[in-house]
Amino acid sequence: MAKPFLPLLVSPAALLVPSQLRKPELLRPR
Repeated sequence: MAKPFLPLLVSPAALLVPSQLRKPELLRPR
């Protein structure tokens, strides 16, 4: 398993995705 690139690329992506999903929630709270 020599895939050190996956964790490095997935980590930032996983942080950016939730960020995009949280923005709408903060802009228009229920």
